[in-house]
Amino acid sequence: RRPAKGAVGGGAKVEDESSLDLPRVYHNSRESFHSMDLSPASQPSLARDGAGDSFDRDGGPKLVKKVVKKVGVKLTDSVRSISPRKFCSGRSLDGSLSKRDEDVLWLRDESRKTISALEYSFHGTVDLESDVPEMQEEDAAFTCERFLKGFSYNRSKSLKNLQGYMLWRCNSERVVEENIVESLKARKVYVLEGRNRMGGPCVLIVARNHDMFKTGSEETVKLLTYSLDKAIGLMDRSQGVTQATVILDLENVGWKSLDVEALKNIMLFFQNFFPERVSTAVFWKAPGVFNALWRVVKPFLSDMTKSKILFARKPEDLNKKVELKYLPACLGGQAKDSAMIPIDQL
Repeated sequence: RRPAKGAVGGGAKVEDESSLDLPRVYHNSRESFHSMDLSPASQPSLARDGAGDSFDRDGGPKLVKKVVKKVGVKLTDSVRSISPRKFCSGRSLDGSLSKRDEDVLWLRDESRKTISALEYSFHGTVDLESDVPEMQEEDAAFTCERFLKGFSYNRSKSLKNLQGYMLWRCNSERVVEENIVESLKARKVYVLEGRNRMGGPCVLIVARNHDMFKTGSEETVKLLTYSLDKAIGLMDRSQGVTQATVILDLENVGWKSLDVEALKNIMLFFQNFFPERVSTAVFWKAPGVFNALWRVVKPFLSDMTKSKILFARKPEDLNKKVELKYLPACLGGQAKDSAMIPIDQL
């Protein structure tokens, strides 16, 4: 029997990036980790007990590396004998491969070690390759390259965040409409009928429709997951389309919508769990008070993420990324507002 899926948590503080409460996987207490029982009988409980992992300064879940290392050290010999196909392919990284190809092969093989160790530690009750289809054979290299590029080809950070992503996916149910009723009712997220200049989908987030007193961090993260999964489903990788444009509409935003936790969750969620899935994040008509929130969040973002931010106040600014004929009138474009499709109606 598969273990119960994990949950996402809320209540993030803003003073320290390590307190970000994104979807979690294992125990969030360092003390409880060191006292974990790794005996066979205890393994299924790890997925049920853990509500989550916080992010450290490098951008990776703090406990993922420790869990994998502790489980892996105990199980390496057994895993090699039981599921060798999921381990390193053994291909020699000779001079015929570019440095980028070497990095991709290395990350693919290390991620397979993580998958094998965790599947074995749960005694066959979890199937990470099924839960994380991005790591199946045909998509593994592409996924690894995304994480490497998103973290400037830093192997350690790329592996840490890819491990965190895999563990989160296998411990989280796919989000459905029933999980985000309030957010969908508030019409916070739309997809434009037209595409961006690279052929990718355009996701519009209407900030003024968010009420931080009605919707907590948990539902915000679920809404992001639901929306990104929908947007990725609109991408045609065979045509080279792998990224979306995200427009955060901040026009006429009120105090109830100026949620620093939500903004931080959005930016770090894209950065750490969906690297290279967003080509540009546009902040449309940000009010002066928004600068205070941005100063709080900005230090937590990588240079790569910050380079994708575009502050726009005129349609001409948006036109750099999306043709005016596809932009709705509310964004200064030529299309009707009916060209905005609610995310749940795709």
